[in-house]
Amino acid sequence: MWEPLRNVAVGTTNRRRVQPKQLLSLPIPLPPLAEQRAIAHVLRTVQRAKEATEGVLVALRELKKSLMRHLFTYGPVPLDQTDRVPMQETEIGPLPAHWRVVRLEEVVGLRKGTVSPLEVPQARYVGLEHIDSGEITIRRFGYATDVKSAKAVFHPGDILYGKLRPYLEKAALAQWTGVCSTDILVLIPEQKQLTLRFAPI
Repeated sequence: MWEPLRNVAVGTTNRRRVQPKQLLSLPIPLPPLAEQRAIAHVLRTVQRAKEATEGVLVALRELKKSLMRHLFTYGPVPLDQTDRVPMQETEIGPLPAHWRVVRLEEVVGLRKGTVSPLEVPQARYVGLEHIDSGEITIRRFGYATDVKSAKAVFHPGDILYGKLRPYLEKAALAQWTGVCSTDILVLIPEQKQLTLRFAPI
């Protein structure tokens, strides 16, 4: 029904509206009541399944946040053994006594230089729109032929960090070579100090 409603809407581009008379005169299919009930039952079942799935995903995201808070406060120890972990107070909060606090620049470098998409037309392209907030895996991408201006190059193991609107929490671990928007910083981990082993949750 949405398309017919769009067709009868009147007004300027951002102020188009449907008049009550037009809405009420719209032709619609009317199955017998028994079939309506059967259709509604199917749709209700699908909606409940969708809501249940969304609820599970929300719960998993909250569990992940809680788990990360625990791991980066006490380390990989069971919940009932946190009182056995010697702690120290640091500028970023309590940490295990044997951990160090360092500046990010001590463990990652910044990959510099750009390339024209014309030089690498088949390369996969990652823009901010391809990185999902809070997700470290890149699940979508375009191609260099989709863009025109110079792009940064990245390689497997690099970290892509979206520098615009940091509250969106856009950062991902590259698993293949490609090019990316210059709104994304390409960080090179110091592998002698950082592990690249990660299993997405």
